[in-house]
Amino acid sequence: MHIRLAASGDRQALAAMHVASIRELCAGHYEVGQIEAWTASITPEAYDQALREKIFLVAEEAGGIVGLGILDPDAACIDAVYVAPHAVRQGIGARLVACLEDQACRADCRCLTVYATLNAVGFYSLLGYALEGDAVHVLACGRTLPCVKMSRRFNPGAGEGRGGREPC
Repeated sequence: MHIRLAASGDRQALAAMHVASIRELCAGHYEVGQIEAWTASITPEAYDQALREKIFLVAEEAGGIVGLGILDPDAACIDAVYVAPHAVRQGIGARLVACLEDQACRADCRCLTVYATLNAVGFYSLLGYALEGDAVHVLACGRTLPCVKMSRRFNPGAGEGRGGREPC
């Protein structure tokens, strides 16, 4: 598996992987109507702003995109980490988070926040993120999704924030 910066030419594959991830991995935690509203806004063009303004990573394997991770270093927030359904539990999500944390360290962030989907709370907990409380994510259409605010503090210059995971 290889992690690199996303490019505009990745948008179509990113959208397909992202929608599949939500539909399969979030199905037991969100209602069908919520998932339909959520995925309706995921188009190739929806990534344009993140490609311009944020740190946007993709994980590739065998020439295909199997994951994405987006960091907003100005807000010290992980905006997204999604893995293709066929590639879950292979360490891809953890590697993406580790790479985003490395980028946050370079930006001198001391704490990262994530608004975790309900199905991802356990994942982030295992990576050392602490629960801060219930939250909501407002979709472009105005519909809301329940999520959980989580955060992780670390010491940026000491390399201690990655929990022993392989840096990028």
